[in-house]
Amino acid sequence: MAQVTNLNVSPYFDDFDANADYYQVLFKPGYPVQARELTTLQSILQSQIERFGQHFFKEGAKVIQGNTTYNQFYYSVELNNTYLGVPLDAYAEQLLGSKVTGQTSGVTAIVDKVLLSSDSGRGNVTLYVNYLSSSTSNNSTSQFLDAENLSCDKTITSGLLGNTSISAGSLFGITIANNASSVGSSFSISEGVWFFGNTLKSFTMKSSSPHLKEKESNRSSIWETHSIIARVLILMFGIVFVSITLIVSGILAFLFI
Repeated sequence: MAQVTNLNVSPYFDDFDANADYYQVLFKPGYPVQARELTTLQSILQSQIERFGQHFFKEGAKVIQGNTTYNQFYYSVELNNTYLGVPLDAYAEQLLGSKVTGQTSGVTAIVDKVLLSSDSGRGNVTLYVNYLSSSTSNNSTSQFLDAENLSCDKTITSGLLGNTSISAGSLFGITIANNASSVGSSFSISEGVWFFGNTLKSFTMKSSSPHLKEKESNRSSIWETHSIIARVLILMFGIVFVSITLIVSGILAFLFI
C-alpha cells in the first residue's frame, strides 16, 4: 500500500488487508453505514489502482501530458512601481498577453508573465516578454532601454484610475533607470498526471515560471567560460591526434625497415 500511516485506529478503523482478498463492501438497507466500512471501501479501490498501475507503469512514469519545456533565452524588463502616481501593481496583471512597445527604441514584445513588486526579489514590477521586433531606427537594439516609456495595445482599467482608463496605445509605465532588461532561462512543466507512490497524481508547474535567471551582464562571462573550455578541448584533441599519428607513423616505419 502507498499509505504508510496506520489508519486502523480511531476514528477510521481501516482494517483492510490486501492478503484477505476482499474486493467489495456490501451494505444492507435499513442499517447505518459505519466509518470503518467507508474507509475500507476506499482502501480496496486504492489497492486495485496500485496493482493496475504497477503492471502498466514504472514508478514516476508520465500518464497524461505533463510535457517539459526549456527556454534558454527568457527575457524580462523591470518597471518603476508607480506611473503618474498610480501603483503599477493595481493593473500590471492586465498586461498579460498584450503587445508592449518601447516609445524610444520602437522595440515590441508580447508579455508572457507578470511579476508584481511584492513577488519580485528585486522589489520591482517585472514583465517577462517574448520580443517580436528590434529597434525601428537601427535594428541593433533588441531589448527595451533603461528609463524608457512603454505602451501596450490593451485598454487598462483600475479603480485607482478613477473614472478614466489607459486606452490602447497609451503609455502605462516606464522601465527602471539602470539595468532594466535581463535575460535568463526558464523551465516549466505543463499540467499532467504521473504514477508515483503507487498512485496516479496530478502535478502542475506554472508554464513560463522562471527557475533560472541570470543578468545580461553575466551572460558574457558565461560565454567566455564556454569558449575557454572549447579551446582547451580542441587543444587536447589536437595533442591526442598528433600523438596517434606519430605512433602509427613509427609503427609503419618499423614494419617496412
